[in-house]
Amino acid sequence: MITFDKRELPLAADPVRINELKIGDTYFKIAYIDEDMTIPLIESIVFIGLNLDNDDEEDILYFQDMESYRSGIRFSDTDLDPDAAMFYATQADALQATFHFEGALEELMRCSIRRKNR
Repeated sequence: MITFDKRELPLAADPVRINELKIGDTYFKIAYIDEDMTIPLIESIVFIGLNLDNDDEEDILYFQDMESYRSGIRFSDTDLDPDAAMFYATQADALQATFHFEGALEELMRCSIRRKNR
């Protein structure tokens, strides 16, 4: 048996902030497919930089799927197969569903409580 530390959860999610992002670090994107927010979709993504495209006019954050990043594929690769990697570009103010590990864990705990209370 494993015991997990008791903790109080904030009522609202605590997403990562732009000034906390570090290139090469893993973050977790959580979305829900139902209105009651009881069926989560979780994706591990890597932060790869800010304003990587020369056409970026405002702060655009870039993330990459974990599998392709770990296999060595990079945004700057010139002979990249379009299906080899998933790159995500998002505005800096759109991080409300992106978390550090602990924040993602707490969001899943809130989900667990919602599931028990339905």
